[in-house]
Amino acid sequence: MSFVNAIFFAGTFGGIIMSILPVFMLRGARRSGDMDPVWTCGRIADRSIQILLIVIFSAAGLYALASMAGMLPAGW
Repeated sequence: MSFVNAIFFAGTFGGIIMSILPVFMLRGARRSGDMDPVWTCGRIADRSIQILLIVIFSAAGLYALASMAGMLPAGW
């Protein structure tokens, strides 16, 4: 494994963690919150946007795993 690959995998999985965890934190806060929020996100925090974020970043993780396993063509 080269240095570039190590940076690629660290960035990929760090990005996955930093993008998916806030979605679950937002859902949990809305579910168990006992105070009315002063400000809400609106359409950008819609359930469809949350699902889209999870799908995109999960696909990036699967792509990184496929790359690590050598399942992608050499040109990629």
